[in-house]
Amino acid sequence: MEHLNNQSETKENDISDYEMRRQKNILDNQSLLKDLGLLDAVRKRAPVQEIEMSIGNSYKYGGKKLRANHYKAKVKEINLEKRVSRRLLGQAPEDVTNLEHILDDNDKRRNIEISDLSIALDPSTSVWRGKKQHTGYLAEIPVPKCVNIPLTLASIGTTIWELGELERGTGRKKYWSGRGCMFRHPYPIGYRASKLAFGEMYTMTISKGETGPVFTVEGESSGKIFKGFTPTAPWTEACKKSKSQGTRVSGPLFYGFSDAITMKLLEEMDGYEEASLPEEEEENQEEE
Repeated sequence: MEHLNNQSETKENDISDYEMRRQKNILDNQSLLKDLGLLDAVRKRAPVQEIEMSIGNSYKYGGKKLRANHYKAKVKEINLEKRVSRRLLGQAPEDVTNLEHILDDNDKRRNIEISDLSIALDPSTSVWRGKKQHTGYLAEIPVPKCVNIPLTLASIGTTIWELGELERGTGRKKYWSGRGCMFRHPYPIGYRASKLAFGEMYTMTISKGETGPVFTVEGESSGKIFKGFTPTAPWTEACKKSKSQGTRVSGPLFYGFSDAITMKLLEEMDGYEEASLPEEEEENQEEE
């Protein structure tokens, strides 16, 4: 019985503590409203309703019915008018700072059309322009004016040792890249480059085949040779034989054909204009 009585007293004390905390919170809120100067405004706008709130008096605990405390709380319903903007009321706006005074140079540059922006160049730099095949957009990329081989492309780490020669005879269209490459470009016969990948140095070459160019990738330390009819084909086989078998790479990227510097070198090769001319078969198809 003593245990049940103690539990009953504890329950009543808990309810009393809750009431004390609640009353304290109400007083704190009223004090805050008074400090903010809102207490009188709330009283004028909000009708006060007396609502009797009670805890159910049929609560049973341990076989003994406990009496619940009854109390009254003042609930204030605030009906504030909707805010109307100055524009809807036809009133003049408040002082507005001129936008030009707070815009910096970077903000102003963002409002300039891209066509009006120019690439900052130094005397040793020029601009290479080429259309991206995937998007059709014209790319404008700064490149050095004077480029000589051998050179290493900073974008991918590929070193170009030899450019080779362009195919200008019959079947020359087979020695041009497909739509899978970033830019349309020729595949020079005798092209040679190297790149470090999978912990090994690989040499990449392009040779003339019976039906088109043959791409070869050879590991210098392992001596393994991989060949294919596209730049990606031998690199895919090299990936499968490496320690990173799940890795796949872009052949044109590793060969260096996604870099604007390589594109500039190819366009400056002897016979580029002749190699880029359409063949008779292509001309007939266009006429039809």
